[in-house]
Amino acid sequence: MKFFSKQIKNYSLTSLLSLFLSFQLSSQCTGSIAIIETDPTYTFSAINYPVGFNTDWKVTAYPISITSNSSSFTHTFEYNGTYVVQLYITNPGVCQLVIDTFIIVSNGKSCQAFFTETISPNNNWERTYNPTYPKPGLSYMWDFGDGSTSTNQTPTHVYSHGVYYPTTCLTVTDTNQSSDTICEMVWGFNPPIISGKIKSGGNSIDSGMVYLMGFDTTAGTTLFVDSTRTNSTGDYIFWDIPNFSRCFHYYIVASLDTLSNNYENYNPTYYFGLTSNLDYKGKIDWNNAFSFLCDNQSSNDVNIDLVECINTGGQASVSGIVTSQIGAIGNILIIIKDGNNKPVSFTYSKSNGEFSMPNLPNGTYFLHPEITRKTTTPLQFTLSATNQDISTFVVEVNSTTVDVSIVSSIESIFPFDEIKLYPNPVQNSLNIDFGKNITTEVTINVLDISGRLISTQYFDNDTKAIINTAPLSQGTYLLKLSSQDGSQVFQFVK
Repeated sequence: MKFFSKQIKNYSLTSLLSLFLSFQLSSQCTGSIAIIETDPTYTFSAINYPVGFNTDWKVTAYPISITSNSSSFTHTFEYNGTYVVQLYITNPGVCQLVIDTFIIVSNGKSCQAFFTETISPNNNWERTYNPTYPKPGLSYMWDFGDGSTSTNQTPTHVYSHGVYYPTTCLTVTDTNQSSDTICEMVWGFNPPIISGKIKSGGNSIDSGMVYLMGFDTTAGTTLFVDSTRTNSTGDYIFWDIPNFSRCFHYYIVASLDTLSNNYENYNPTYYFGLTSNLDYKGKIDWNNAFSFLCDNQSSNDVNIDLVECINTGGQASVSGIVTSQIGAIGNILIIIKDGNNKPVSFTYSKSNGEFSMPNLPNGTYFLHPEITRKTTTPLQFTLSATNQDISTFVVEVNSTTVDVSIVSSIESIFPFDEIKLYPNPVQNSLNIDFGKNITTEVTINVLDISGRLISTQYFDNDTKAIINTAPLSQGTYLLKLSSQDGSQVFQFVK
């Protein structure tokens, strides 16, 4: 474990009084950083800081940025590199201490497929692409989204006039067979912009994020289009909004940044529409939100007033897990609402699908997972003096719906917790050690990473099974095990 304690401050030399006061205030904030390293997974902990003080984290290495407002958190880094770690220890209105250090990730991906797009000054439909991190030994595969590809390092491609293509994808592979794929939107001719201001409680927010979501009415799919930060007065702008030839509906949703002093007090909120005097309005669910049609027009004054969470506090709590056909899902918004459809608390599921919301008062509520363009029926539940902890919520994300239930035990949806897969990566066969004798039939499905079924076999009355993986091409696969006790999904690589 490594410990770091370093304070970074910039003091004005023009005022000795300001310097003295700043020192007096900042000296009340103390603390240090402890880091547990199991590269590429790191655990960051704030230690030796005063009880009751706020702790906020920011870990950055372009183009990666991770934030957390917990005293301790764990993150697995996808890419190798040097990451700057900053811990903010604050007592609002009294002092702020900033401690910084760095980590070096060596066991992640050794190549990155980020790239830039340049539009020809003479032809808006001619684009030149450049990898952001080129290095000797890399191979390149470009997919321009219109059936054309290239293996050049910096290709130039001309798109057909009047047709918009959703993505250009770059896959890079290095000499160690480490690979990475990044896809970016392709912008059209003179695309419009969307801009506005975000408020909370009628006041400009201090730090926030705004997200642009698109719904393809032809394909029936939802995709993330872009995100942007607000400035210090809550203003934001989206440049180059693509106007697809197949119609899209766009949704705007805003939230406070985790470093905001009011982060827990205001729910992520959709744009609800304009009134004659440009009032700020918002809704917490997409089906009541306002959507933009693809009419090739700029939209200004797209203002949102974040919806407040009213939580009087208490000893009760709820927790559970978010799952899907291909396993646990992270970063899913979970909202607790009261009987008047007003938010009380919210959180996001972790990378392992788990979520929790403590400090709730007793009462009758609804648990509402919110995913744009997926239909959810919130589940009603009651917290009381004799039922203050419901820890078995299960949120199941399907293709068009989100189902919520309470099970007898969270463990019941993980019937294969003792399983071991080896070797992983595999060559010609994958061994499945169940860790116990199997007495009921188990269905073993092998799927590709998109969830497409490749093979099925059945197994019972033993502790181990062997899967033939010789016909599989190189890549990442899913192994879904199902029995009368439930199902569970694992991942393996060939």
